[in-house]
Amino acid sequence: IGGQMLLLAPSATLNDETGVLQSWFDTDHTRWAILRPDRYVFAKGTRPAEAADALDLLFHQLRPERPQAHGRRHAQETAR
Repeated sequence: IGGQMLLLAPSATLNDETGVLQSWFDTDHTRWAILRPDRYVFAKGTRPAEAADALDLLFHQLRPERPQAHGRRHAQETAR
């Protein structure tokens, strides 16, 4: 379906001329968000582990026949 990723370093400043995005992130201390192509929010959260779980869910929903190969669950399996 195509996708884009925007990563900001913790010290990066979001160039948000209207302040809408910064306000949205600040409201509940959101550190990351995954938006669908239609711009609806798929998931958001504050911890990297939550992002890994959300990506696992997203990949599973997009391709349910594929084994999970991303995120925290994969890292835990390969560490064993």
